[in-house]
Amino acid sequence: CNGGAWQPWAPDGATQTIDHQIEEGDNIARDVSVRFRDAAGNESDQCYSDSITIDTIPLSVTTLVTSATADGNTALTTDRAIDVALAYNGTGTCERFEVSENAAFVNAETTQYGNCAAGGGRFTVSAGDGTKTVYARVMDTAGNASDPLSTQIELDTEDPTLTGLTLVPSIGANGTFSNQRDVQLRLAGVSGGTRVQYRLYDS
Repeated sequence: CNGGAWQPWAPDGATQTIDHQIEEGDNIARDVSVRFRDAAGNESDQCYSDSITIDTIPLSVTTLVTSATADGNTALTTDRAIDVALAYNGTGTCERFEVSENAAFVNAETTQYGNCAAGGGRFTVSAGDGTKTVYARVMDTAGNASDPLSTQIELDTEDPTLTGLTLVPSIGANGTFSNQRDVQLRLAGVSGGTRVQYRLYDS
């Protein structure tokens, strides 16, 4: 209870709120103490104190991966529910992490996970096929939010469809018969799916 200047107190028995600025220094536990003195100069024998840790520096998300299968630069998935895993670093203590399709983490599509040690969880992207951007951030115990890290996945729940297949024989063909093994395939009305592939079968 050393240091500081004596300040006038409120009337006897009253509770008073006092503004005080903690000494500089991040992630350091600081003790704040108080002692009382009356007008006659008598000082209280007891020193009252409490401690607080000021933390102004957020953690950082270093990696963000999903269970979607990598295919080129964008991960593909047929399921809206995906596994999300992240890693972070920093001097603070993680309280929770959040995953969202919104960079501001303000809408109903934001999910919070309280177990930081798990480093991941299950997240469901919004309905509708197409590219989805998934954001993740870490909140520390002081309420600091990290900058978000993002990754993209492509949701594809629609099966490819084909309206018709026609074999076109080479020259010399007569109807559905041909004296040549080489033929052309005319595939009509291919739609749905993402980066459609095909496989041929002879029977």
